[in-house]
Amino acid sequence: MASSSDPVDPDAVYLCKFCLMKKAKYVCPKCGTPFCSVNCYKSEDHVDCSEAFYQEWVEGELKGSKVSVDGKKKMLEILKRISNEDAAFDEELDSDDEASLPDLSERLAGIDINDSDVVWEKLSVTEQAAFKELIKTGDISSLIPAWEPWWFQRINKPKLVEVDKDFFSDGALEEIKKKCPRHLNNIKPLSEITKIKPSQSVSFDLINILGGYCITVRYYNGSHFDFPEEAASVIHKLSKSLTSPQKLVSAEVALDAVGLEALTYSGIEVTQDDIESMKTDVKRIMDGPSSNNKTYYMLSSFSDMYRLFSNITCSGPKAVKGKFSTMFDNPDPDIELLKKDDCKIILKRLKYFLSWLLEYGNLS
Repeated sequence: MASSSDPVDPDAVYLCKFCLMKKAKYVCPKCGTPFCSVNCYKSEDHVDCSEAFYQEWVEGELKGSKVSVDGKKKMLEILKRISNEDAAFDEELDSDDEASLPDLSERLAGIDINDSDVVWEKLSVTEQAAFKELIKTGDISSLIPAWEPWWFQRINKPKLVEVDKDFFSDGALEEIKKKCPRHLNNIKPLSEITKIKPSQSVSFDLINILGGYCITVRYYNGSHFDFPEEAASVIHKLSKSLTSPQKLVSAEVALDAVGLEALTYSGIEVTQDDIESMKTDVKRIMDGPSSNNKTYYMLSSFSDMYRLFSNITCSGPKAVKGKFSTMFDNPDPDIELLKKDDCKIILKRLKYFLSWLLEYGNLS
């Protein structure tokens, strides 16, 4: 097998090293082997090289880039959202041109890894086709780092506590709060904005909304703000309490309602295990980071949702898309997007729950 460091004779005619029948149009940027088509590139004799190429790029180039964790996740999440179009792999390209390209790390030097269009333009035709195939087969999913929910953080009270000593005062709680969505400012207690006493079922509506939020945030691997219109529309679809009271009679009924919506909704793919995880997530959020801060995660969740829906109502003109975004970053046709006017109603309802939490959250 040829090495990528071996000199290439520009006047020589190479046969594809895999089918041994056709003239080689391309040279693998990983191993330097000449080949003629995408089928030969994906052949069993070459599979270790083709898969390793992009595993190294995702795990090496992205991991080594000086960008935020959120930025890396954003890039990977956008790459997951790929169409079923076949790679335009057979366009004319001289193998010598591709072989003479600088190393991938050199081509990506100084590039904003968050800008998927710019990154895409830096890839060769071979690299683009290989990446498309990796995503199309689902293999890329295993390379995406799993998102760890911020509500899993917990400070448990030690068995032995010194008299008159606050075990939350060591700064651990403040460190936890830094990882959570920031609370909205200027939220007033419910009694200051309305004289009408809340129904006892408000807490069940709140739980219903938290269920839809947890499923959605996990579905988007914590990158729901990268797709605000879709993510907000999914929460709205799963949580009926987001738009009006549902007269729910228990927390169990509230979460079962979310589970039923999720399992029958064509816009997302969830399993029964996902539903059970959602119930655990909601419990953790309601437990809070510590026993004397039970409402903190709930306030974080509703603040997070408020900003998500605000991103829709305040969004400006759509940016002009590059080649990569045009091909891959398209809305899911199975998700019916919310109208901006609907979002305004939802924002008022979210503020209501935030006010309720300030006054009644610790009593639930």
